Amino acid sequence: MTLQEAQNGKEYIVKQSLLKQPQKRRLEAMGLIEGTMIRKINQAIDGSVILMVRGTRLALGKDLAEDIIIRDITPSDLRNRRIRRGIGLRNGHTRAGGMGRAKGMKDGQGKGHGMGRAIGPRDGQGKGSSIGKKRGN
Repeated sequence: MTLQEAQNGKEYIVKQSLLKQPQKRRLEAMGLIEGTMIRKINQAIDGSVILMVRGTRLALGKDLAEDIIIRDITPSDLRNRRIRRGIGLRNGHTRAGGMGRAKGMKDGQGKGHGMGRAIGPRDGQGKGSSIGKKRGN
C-alpha cells in the first residue's frame, strides 16, 4: 500500500521508495529511508500527507506520497526496535553481554574519546612551560 492509502493515526514501516533520485535523497536526508517507522498524522483534501518521522513532523505532497510504499508493523518489528534502543536490557548490559567497554581498556586509556590526557609543552611537562620558573627582571 502507498502512503496515500494509509489510515490516519496508524504506524507503518517504509518498505520502498519509487521516487526519482533528487527527491529520494532529500527525503533520506530527513530520515525517511527504507525500514523507518512512521506514523501518518493527517491527510488534507488536496492529497498532501502529514506524517511523523523520527520525532519530526513532515508534510509531503500527493505525488510524493503516492510513490512511497509502506507496510503494516509486525510484532517482530517492535521487538527489534526495543533491542536497538536498549530497552529491556538490564543493568546497563549491552546485547553482546558486556558492559559496553572494549576488553583490555583501562580507565583513562581510551582512544580518541577524551578519556586520556595529552602531555605537552603547555601543561607543565615540556620545555615551553613557565610553571616553576622564576621571571627575571
